[in-house]
Amino acid sequence: MTEPALSVSIEPIWGTIRQVRGKVGALLTEYPTELRSAAMMTASELLENAVKYGDGVPQAPQIVFTLGLSDGLIRLRTVNGSHDLQNVERLKYRLERLAASKDAAALYLDAIRAMLTPAAQEAGDGLGLYRIVAEGGFAVSCRYVDRVVDVLATRRLG
Repeated sequence: MTEPALSVSIEPIWGTIRQVRGKVGALLTEYPTELRSAAMMTASELLENAVKYGDGVPQAPQIVFTLGLSDGLIRLRTVNGSHDLQNVERLKYRLERLAASKDAAALYLDAIRAMLTPAAQEAGDGLGLYRIVAEGGFAVSCRYVDRVVDVLATRRLG
């Protein structure tokens, strides 16, 4: 695997998401608009989740975002700390559902409908992951080791 085209460590501050999104768009100007837009949206969603649900831990005091282009794939990754095992389990559950589904768009619509209920609004939406897969065309996986969440979104370049 080659070195990432972009690798940044950021403080968990909302304004930094816009900056990273801009860098992703700038790096992908040579690619089709649809891919560039999908990658920018995916970067934003991944970083929003890292800011919203992450915690600084000694093993991951900041959020690390990388973008890699190799082997005909684009890879977007966030790595952040998390003390909240319940949030991690929700993340894993959603990703398992998406991976097992033949229709990510239907799951996305179901998640949107569910957001209309007060209980879902209090629990957090989780729409971003569904959007990454259904709208962005990315496959998403995660690992959780030693209070560090590593989320990887992958898509073919062609």
